[in-house]
Amino acid sequence: MADEELAPEVVPAVETPSETPEPETEELDTELDGEQQAEPEDEEFEAEDGTKYRVPKPLVPYLMRNKDYTQKTQATAADRKALEAQQALIEERSKATDEELDARADLRTVNKELQRLESYDFAAWQQHRQTDPMGADEVWNYLQHLKGQKAELDGKLSNAEKSRTDKAQQELAKRVQDTAGWAQTNIPNWKPELTNDLVKFALDNGVPESTLQANWSPALYKLLHRAHLGEQLIKKQQSAPKPKTADPPPEPLKVVKARSAPSTKGLSDDLSADEWLKVRNAQLRDQNRDQRGRYK
Repeated sequence: MADEELAPEVVPAVETPSETPEPETEELDTELDGEQQAEPEDEEFEAEDGTKYRVPKPLVPYLMRNKDYTQKTQATAADRKALEAQQALIEERSKATDEELDARADLRTVNKELQRLESYDFAAWQQHRQTDPMGADEVWNYLQHLKGQKAELDGKLSNAEKSRTDKAQQELAKRVQDTAGWAQTNIPNWKPELTNDLVKFALDNGVPESTLQANWSPALYKLLHRAHLGEQLIKKQQSAPKPKTADPPPEPLKVVKARSAPSTKGLSDDLSADEWLKVRNAQLRDQNRDQRGRYK
């Protein structure tokens, strides 16, 4: 047998299914019943500088919080600045006080040395120089140095006292001005003469003038004003004529019942008073006898 040629196996072609087309996505209608969604309303917002703006309403709370935070920050910064200024003033006063205390301590030491050398005058120096020229000159120069040091310390303390007095007067003048401005705003019908009246009122009631100067402020002014008004009210009530008191109503008359006249039953109208009295006494004795016999 002739070898048969093997025919190649024919593999049927497999049809690849075509890709299914995706359905088209329809756009959702964003309109409701033909009406467009309403945009957020604008609202008026006032900035810190007073300028007014129209901003979307949802942003207003955020802007208000930001505004409050800014105001609080500014207030805190102002308070911090005031505290720093006050602290600097306190430190300056403390430093001046320390310098003054040191100067007074040095002055006490110098005065003690001058007192110790009080008898060492020019004659004593000349006499001392005859025996000890170098020692005499040394003591004399030391004495002159002490005198110069005393003059310097006296001048320093005098300047410190004057500076302190000037600062106190300036502070008092500022507090007086600030207090007058407060009184003019907060006290009805205020006049400058009222301040003089309040000062006199305080002095008359035993408040020292130094205490008034050291504590003069709107708070003290308000307190003095109220106390002054109270005193005026008391004086006015004391000087007012006392109202006449009404006479008390008359007491009701007491009705006194008259005693019943003794019975004259059985007595003749022709009896005299003495005879009637004797008969009446006899009747009473009989009545008493009957009563005693009744209780036996």
